Amino acid sequence: MIGVSRKLLLLVLNLVLLVPTANAFSIGPGSCDTGDSPVGGAHLARLPGLSGPLSEGLYEIEIAGTVLSPGTPFTVPTGVNHAVILRATGTAFRGFLLRLSNGDGEDDSELLTSDEINVQQLSDCTTAGAGSMAHNEASDKTTIQGTLNIPTDRMATIYALEVTVVRSNNDAEGSVWYHTNFALEPDDPTMSSPSVSSQPSMSASPTTSSVPSPSPSLSFTPTLSISPTTSQQPSPSPSLSFMPTLSASPTTSQQPSPAP
Repeated sequence: MIGVSRKLLLLVLNLVLLVPTANAFSIGPGSCDTGDSPVGGAHLARLPGLSGPLSEGLYEIEIAGTVLSPGTPFTVPTGVNHAVILRATGTAFRGFLLRLSNGDGEDDSELLTSDEINVQQLSDCTTAGAGSMAHNEASDKTTIQGTLNIPTDRMATIYALEVTVVRSNNDAEGSVWYHTNFALEPDDPTMSSPSVSSQPSMSASPTTSSVPSPSPSLSFTPTLSISPTTSQQPSPSPSLSFMPTLSASPTTSQQPSPAP
């Protein structure tokens, strides 16, 4: 009976040793440390370790439809929900940690949230007063999503968003992760300065010319019309008609028209 128990114990021990050590942190990141090595534990005991920035692993972080660049602070309007997406454009990832803090001692733990079932707020980050989004299982992922909302009373300093993506942590593939820091600059949209147009304005005021316009004068020029006839009837007297013409001359003629 003792021999059977010993064999059973050895079998259980062998099974435990065969479990990949990557599972040690399959339920979440090993720490909420700031810097490029927040993974901790067995990640640091394997090679190659940190493999470079997110871009080298073909990963990207997007806020409000804009892919962030590590060298350019991203302006975030305060008091508004913004979609935060971690995306793999190449190989899938298994673990991740988004850590948000501005280092001023304020509690930022609720600034990052997510409703997805494979995303959690890391308890170590909550204790440290940092916002977080982290994995809670080790399946392959190509995208995860959450929400960022910075209150309007948190505009004093720039926030640091530290993103770590873990591709693998096992004997076969080694420990491979990527890390990049991003700067988020809060901005109150209600305090934006009004824009000033450089286009000239159109005036509706009439302009006055210093050159007087000539007054039109009305003159009558008689027209003599004599119609020939072959009738034996006496010819009618020539008719006299007056055709008014409009002249642009500034003066009106005082000479009478000649009689027919």
